[in-house]
Amino acid sequence: MKPATNSLAKKKHAIPHVYIILLIVILLATVLTYIVPAGQFDRGTVDNVKMVIPGTYHRIDQTPVNLFDMFVAIPQGFVSMANIVILIYMCVAGMGILTSTGALERVFGSFISKVGAKGRVVMLIIFYAFFFVRGGLTGSVNSPIAFIPLVVTLCLAVGYDVMTALGVVAVGALVGFAVGPTNPNTVVVAQQICELPIYSGMTFRTITWLVLGLAGLIYVVIYAEKVRKNPSASLSSYKPDTQELQNENMQAAATTRDKWVVFTLFVAVVAVVVLTVKFSLSMVQMAGLYIIIGIIGGLVAGYKPNEIAAMFTKYGKEMFTAALVLGMAKAVSLVLTQGNIIDTMVYGMSSILGGLPAGLSAVIMFLIQTIVNFFINSGSGQAAAMMPIMAPLSDLIGVSRQTAILAFQMGDGLSNMIWPTSASMMAYVFAANEKFESYLKFVLPIFLIVSVLGAIMLVIGTAIGY
Repeated sequence: MKPATNSLAKKKHAIPHVYIILLIVILLATVLTYIVPAGQFDRGTVDNVKMVIPGTYHRIDQTPVNLFDMFVAIPQGFVSMANIVILIYMCVAGMGILTSTGALERVFGSFISKVGAKGRVVMLIIFYAFFFVRGGLTGSVNSPIAFIPLVVTLCLAVGYDVMTALGVVAVGALVGFAVGPTNPNTVVVAQQICELPIYSGMTFRTITWLVLGLAGLIYVVIYAEKVRKNPSASLSSYKPDTQELQNENMQAAATTRDKWVVFTLFVAVVAVVVLTVKFSLSMVQMAGLYIIIGIIGGLVAGYKPNEIAAMFTKYGKEMFTAALVLGMAKAVSLVLTQGNIIDTMVYGMSSILGGLPAGLSAVIMFLIQTIVNFFINSGSGQAAAMMPIMAPLSDLIGVSRQTAILAFQMGDGLSNMIWPTSASMMAYVFAANEKFESYLKFVLPIFLIVSVLGAIMLVIGTAIGY
């Protein structure tokens, strides 16, 4: 059977560019400043956090945003998000250098050659855990694309199918990203906007992360073993011959340098978490840490100084689109703020949600973020656009800001598994030469499962005062 062509898939699933979508949203926000009444809440400081004071909403003179100021808000958004952009840039660049050598492929390939087919489930667990932990701790969902050929090869070699490989990578990375306890793209950005200490509230977030991650792993393993025992049960639209996808890196023996590179990658991930939590590093300081990681990693990998410098540019430039998305997403909240209608929107939503139980309100916030993620498919970008609204809203309806952030994380992250606007997910599918329709049949059940589990965790979180 011939693989699904990327060109046909792209044409069939063509959607407006994210810049166009965001520009439309910015224009809509501008129009709303002429329609929605301007208003404000009084604010006070509680435990060093500026919060709205319930019952103080009042109308003020209308301050609509004109067309010129609408476009000015876009570069203003870039400026205001500079710290976040540089952090994400350096994170991707620094970690990209470590994963560019092929060392991980050779180390895992050596492992498989030793354990043989009997270690197939262990292989799935290791790969899933790798993408899950990496997505949750570093927010990495783009670099796994490079591993698709390797994972497909390994899965086919032990009797699984291409969809199993997509499950390992996509479900692992995207569920990990969705509730990652130290995800810099969502947790750091959202907590900064909500004026909460970076990485605070980590215990409950980590428990939620592990619960949803375990559900994803069980689903992938059950599916994989079902296909191994009955190949006709495969949902894959492409069933190539195993020999077509043999990977030279997998067949090559891991060298001592390869093992040091993998060890350095592991130490780097642990160092980022420990140092950030222990010393409460700022985003700029975290960016500096990733520069150090990239340099040390490059030297361990045997790269020359010029090669390391070139790689910072190579991997960092992948974040150019993300930087523009961040700036444009921030422009949405800037326009709403300049028009003085954010508080009016918060007041309106609080009037609807205020009479509901806090747990149900948190779940509805989760659903709202899921819908918004279709249009603003960027974790940090969605945080910039939505958390200025959700933070004060949570103050008014009895939902803690930590819970609001968790609802945002899951709404943004879990739907990346199904929305065609998710560039990473679509890249996974294309790299595996799969059809989106086939992938959707595979992933929709686990999306619903983890979404229900996420909603339950939100209810539990509000019940225990998280």
